[in-house]
Amino acid sequence: LKEVMQMDIETAFIEDEEGALCFAEGVINHIYKEVIEKCPEHLEALGRKLEAPKIPFKRMDYTAALEFLDKEGVHIEWGEDLTPEAEKTLGKHYSHLIVKKWPTKIRAFYSMPEPGNEKICRGYDMLIEGMEAMSGAQRIHKHDDLVAQMRRRGMNPENFKFYLDAFKYGMPSHAGWSFGLERLTMLICGLKNI
Repeated sequence: LKEVMQMDIETAFIEDEEGALCFAEGVINHIYKEVIEKCPEHLEALGRKLEAPKIPFKRMDYTAALEFLDKEGVHIEWGEDLTPEAEKTLGKHYSHLIVKKWPTKIRAFYSMPEPGNEKICRGYDMLIEGMEAMSGAQRIHKHDDLVAQMRRRGMNPENFKFYLDAFKYGMPSHAGWSFGLERLTMLICGLKNI
């Protein structure tokens, strides 16, 4: 568990980020149910009373999350990442929360900008009990759009030829996400670290 272990997926032929988020919340719901059913003695030893989270998880746009946090006395400037304090504050109100529609400039270059508003992208994070457990985005799937996004960020597309070549021949709309399995283990077990 000291090593970083990721559980990643990519989903294809989607309309928007929800095409991947439904799988993310389904996976968490399934994992919790399996642990509850198959590991009751372990949970008891940890003093942990686990409940499978209800689907769908609460969704909140990044901007709405900042407004909510501001009312709770936690101020984050628009365009900055959520601090651990901010995540914990959200976790006091929502045990499983998906924060969507992040500022494009703080997400990966391949995150799909929101049509009509390039400042926002279809990126998302899942917070479980006030800690980021998953991150992802709908991806840009058109070659020329990817190249343009790289150039906007001062990146040299020639350095990413191996990546871009696959997009030259057509790529379906797709999205993905990644859970940190050690962090998820820590959250399920109710531990402060692993």
